[in-house]
Amino acid sequence: MVVVATQYFILSLLILFLNVEGVSFIRITAIGGIGFVIHHFLPMSWRMPFFSLLSLAGIAIGFGVPFGQANAVALVAVGLLLIGVAHLPIAFSMRLVLLAMVGFLLIAIRSAWITVPLAPAVWPVLGSMFMFRLLIYLYDLKTRSAPFSFWRATAYFFMLPNVCFPLFPIVDYKAFTKTYYNDDAISIYQKGITWIFRGVLHLLLYRFVYQNLLVDPGEVTDLAGVWHFVLTTFLLYLKVSGTFHVIVGMLHMFGFNLSETHHLYMLSASFTDFWRRINVYWKDFIQKLFFYPVYFRSRRWGDTAAMVIATVAAFAATWFLHSYQTFWIVGRFPLVPQDIVFWGVLGGLVLANVLYESKAKQRRRLRGDVRAWRSEVGRALRTVGTFLVIVLLWSLWTSATFSEWGVLMSKLANLTLAGITLMAGIVVVIGTGAVLLGHSSTERTEGAARSRPPSATFSFWRSAATTALASSVLLTLALRPQLLSFDQDLVAAARRLRSSHLSPRDAQLLERGYYEDLTHGIRFSPELWGMYMVKPPDWVDLPYSDVIRNTSDFFLWELLPSEENTFKRATLTTNRWGMRDRDYAKAKPTNGYRLVLLGASIVMGSGIEDDETFEAVLEQRLNQDAVGGPNKKIEILNMAVAGYGTLRKLHTLRMKGLDFDPDAVLYMAHSREAWRAGEDVRRARRRGVAIPYTELLELAQTAARAEGGAANLMDREILRAGLERLSEICKERGIKTYFTLLEMDETDRPKGHTSPLVEMAGSAGMTVIDLSDFYANLPDPKSLQIAPWDTHPNAKAHRMIADALYKQLRPHLKQDIVVRDPS
Repeated sequence: MVVVATQYFILSLLILFLNVEGVSFIRITAIGGIGFVIHHFLPMSWRMPFFSLLSLAGIAIGFGVPFGQANAVALVAVGLLLIGVAHLPIAFSMRLVLLAMVGFLLIAIRSAWITVPLAPAVWPVLGSMFMFRLLIYLYDLKTRSAPFSFWRATAYFFMLPNVCFPLFPIVDYKAFTKTYYNDDAISIYQKGITWIFRGVLHLLLYRFVYQNLLVDPGEVTDLAGVWHFVLTTFLLYLKVSGTFHVIVGMLHMFGFNLSETHHLYMLSASFTDFWRRINVYWKDFIQKLFFYPVYFRSRRWGDTAAMVIATVAAFAATWFLHSYQTFWIVGRFPLVPQDIVFWGVLGGLVLANVLYESKAKQRRRLRGDVRAWRSEVGRALRTVGTFLVIVLLWSLWTSATFSEWGVLMSKLANLTLAGITLMAGIVVVIGTGAVLLGHSSTERTEGAARSRPPSATFSFWRSAATTALASSVLLTLALRPQLLSFDQDLVAAARRLRSSHLSPRDAQLLERGYYEDLTHGIRFSPELWGMYMVKPPDWVDLPYSDVIRNTSDFFLWELLPSEENTFKRATLTTNRWGMRDRDYAKAKPTNGYRLVLLGASIVMGSGIEDDETFEAVLEQRLNQDAVGGPNKKIEILNMAVAGYGTLRKLHTLRMKGLDFDPDAVLYMAHSREAWRAGEDVRRARRRGVAIPYTELLELAQTAARAEGGAANLMDREILRAGLERLSEICKERGIKTYFTLLEMDETDRPKGHTSPLVEMAGSAGMTVIDLSDFYANLPDPKSLQIAPWDTHPNAKAHRMIADALYKQLRPHLKQDIVVRDPS
């Protein structure tokens, strides 16, 4: 018991310091550890009630005390109502009718047809507890295939980790009750520890892939790029497998000796094998409630017909229920063509495998540890083929559109040495893994029963030593990543693993509102989905807010002049010229030095008060310190508007900024500036607005074609052309130009590397102020966000930006002011 508790303590520290799955899960891990110790020493008859009460307490703690109390009470009340209706002393059919009525009422509330003051986060948790498990519970209740009691029911539906995970394994009620302490307690606990560690490892691998390896489809140009994209996209499923391992491992700590949720699914030897191995609980759920009932009812038409009908029904139910799950999470039932095609094709492949296997005369049998080399080569080839088809099909499922996927697949024809080498590496790794590790548990049992004694299947001390050592190593590296100083890239990667933040691609998608409906977010970006789930309804981005007005020209939108509004719960005041700034006359004061500030949402100051923007703080400090001399007044005109890219910033300078006779222009950018540049063009075309810089687009198209023509190359060339034009305009008028690069977080630029944006601005003749390491080495970059669901910098971050800008801009301004005013 002491050894198990020690391992759990080490894992809890690892979860805490690496911020695995957020604050709620850290809380649940803590109370789970305390509860585990108490639970173990209780009499057996008290343990199930204790786990039920602990789970109910976990709901309140998971939602946050005291503010989550109302939501926790509402969730538990609805859950108890559903359980109570299921056990009413009336005909079972009448209970089903009443449950359907309650269900339709909840659907109406979730769809916002009926308004109820509940936090959005309640619905995914309520759905994960009851949308599938209630079906299983009713099935077992009708067949009386398991024991029932109040404490078993509450433990089953409100089980401890559920409040943290809207994506939760579909635990079977019969298995939940029948496996309770069905083996030696310490063995069950140790298995749970092993699975928690395995889950944490999966989640860290997922975080590494998500933060460091993802590529945008627009960046793919050849065979190597396609396989890089499809492999990393498929590896994102580690989020699900890791989460499920952690959940089931924690349930083991309370005596529930459940089976594993995933089993080496990347080494599946057929599509049927893949269906069996990936999300085992889902497969069991579909078989229990859909496949077998349909199969046995259809056998009068023959076994083959029954198999076809049952398989089609199983995959149709899988598609529908995945969409139903999404409904409870986002409030809308999605009809995504990629979903239908993915499940339809996968179902067809599984069906073909099933029919082939059912008609086969001879089945492969293993004889002890002796395996025919031809059989193993065949297994390796089948596994490689299955893997390649699955990851390609997965990439279709995760693509935004069929056309995007089609363009991506067209790049397979662009053969390169790197692509061929990568393909060969996939074949070798997957094929070797299939031979060494890919045999199913049934095959291992049949083939090795005589050569391996039963006692070898589990060794407590070996498992404990391995888990404790590996956890301790990971914890040490989490606390002291500098131990990897022999490779600075490893140090940077280890530091990034300590926090969960958006990948550069998701941050870009967040900026353009790609996941506003959450449908893609929940399916393919849990990080983005997590941010949106806690975002209040009144927290809208600028294009959808009432602080702007849409225009019919290339600006597309602009801030309303002479207005005081609330934007992201902060006061946003504009002057008569539509700037978020104090009022200025157009004519420059005789003793004035003017600097026009161009930027987007960060520069505009999203989510902070008027006097807290770095522009306001910087202007005040420059004048307080008399940087321009005792009689010189420096004015910074903040012309930034959220969502503006390079061409709209250029347009702002030409159509508005030059009227104020500026002495200097400060262009603020971040790592996604190239995408923003292209987005200006794409937005204008979608709205049917004329683009006044067609000659720049022609130059960009010519340059991009010369490099390969990918979308990201086009965006980059638009940025380059825009910066060069802005610099030319300023040079013609004797206006000094500054380019400031402010990276959004430490992952945007690898340490020790110069950003290509800096080089681009320098080539355009702009003076560069590089703040690209602004977020580097901060202990908690998230503490500088305006909200957990919004990555824009808060007031503290704006003060830090102002300070950093002051230090680098001050000497340039002193020199420029002296040159302009030699007196």
